[in-house]
Amino acid sequence: MANLTIGKVLKSFRLGEDLTIKELSQKLGVSAAYISKLESDGSSPTYNMLEKYASYFNVKVSDITFWAEQTDDAQNRIKNIMFGFLQKK
Repeated sequence: MANLTIGKVLKSFRLGEDLTIKELSQKLGVSAAYISKLESDGSSPTYNMLEKYASYFNVKVSDITFWAEQTDDAQNRIKNIMFGFLQKK
């Protein structure tokens, strides 16, 4: 398993809330094409964009970057925690 990228972390937040790219783009005030580029790692998010994601998903910017920097084992543990939490909602 490859390490998570920022794009994959951002995508996991969107999917965890069952949002389409279009729905999220409207909520964040950016184009759907931009969200798609971010999630596919075709573009790097600005700090302002990371702040928008963090605010919308009620996390810190440092959390997003932290998850993307972890080793495979740590990422698996984080995913289990995150998805377990989301399933309990």
